[in-house]
Amino acid sequence: MIKINLLGVKKEKINIPIVMGMDFRAISWTGVILSIIIYFGVQESINIYYNQEIDKIKEKTRLEELKFKKIKKDISNHERIKNMLNEFEVKKEQLKTKTQHVSQILENKSNPRKILERLARDIGNDLWFNVIRVQNDQINISGTAYNYHSIGGFIARANESKFFGGSFKILNEEVKTESIMVKGKATNVEHFEAEGKIISYE
Repeated sequence: MIKINLLGVKKEKINIPIVMGMDFRAISWTGVILSIIIYFGVQESINIYYNQEIDKIKEKTRLEELKFKKIKKDISNHERIKNMLNEFEVKKEQLKTKTQHVSQILENKSNPRKILERLARDIGNDLWFNVIRVQNDQINISGTAYNYHSIGGFIARANESKFFGGSFKILNEEVKTESIMVKGKATNVEHFEAEGKIISYE
């Protein structure tokens, strides 16, 4: 085969320099490009993998936060129940105290039933009670009688009992006289107040 150089100029070879001892003419550029593609492909795969892992961690964190909020709410509910139980215990102790107080009263036999029975026997037929008050070992009676003598007899009989120890007396020595109709007839009656200290309930 005959080659003709029409330009009349001799073609020279391109000399690629050697840099740092590396001959670029010996490098397979196809391999370099392929390596770069593989590198970036692997890097992208790694990024996708770790992004997926990060998403999993975020989701797990979100679920844990929901669990924490639920636990916190349950603790709050438990505190409310605890407070209710504490209130119940307080009321139970109050009821226990009241029960003990009532039991103590019964043990001290401070029921005035026997006293009232004795007073009912002492009033006779010409005297009656309007109001009886018993409080703090003190008895107060507002009553009415047909005459002052009946009032004096009642006071004397009451003081003979062991309940008052002779302390029964007319309050302020005041007796009020009033005229009322009894069976169609005007009759004078005496209103009085008496008081005494309860010495014994038995």
